[in-house]
Amino acid sequence: MSRSTLKRILNKMDLRRKNLRESNMEKVCGAAVSEMRSVGMNLGYKALHRKPVYCHGLVVKRDTVYNIIRKADPEGVRRRKARHLVRRMFWSPGPNYTWHIDGYDKLKNYGFFIHGAIDGFSRYIL
Repeated sequence: MSRSTLKRILNKMDLRRKNLRESNMEKVCGAAVSEMRSVGMNLGYKALHRKPVYCHGLVVKRDTVYNIIRKADPEGVRRRKARHLVRRMFWSPGPNYTWHIDGYDKLKNYGFFIHGAIDGFSRYIL
């Protein structure tokens, strides 16, 4: 679809991009910092972006929230980044106690159903 066709369809449907002005930075900073100190201590910037928007009714960009978090809690940002791919320890009491099952559904439309299971104790593929 060309750009002119897209513009014509958007004009016909009366669809426009909203030009919202951001709320006062002091209010945004106060709301973000208060949420970080209470419930949102371990939240990332995407989840923390929703808090001032929905709970406090403020208009703010996600990048602005990210910059506030980086300046207010640099140690927390570093800790959350460091734990990005930390594997957890798993313990199973014996064979056949826990089976882990997963499926692959991308080929379902073509008649291929792929499912697999693994024993949690011996890591044996069932």
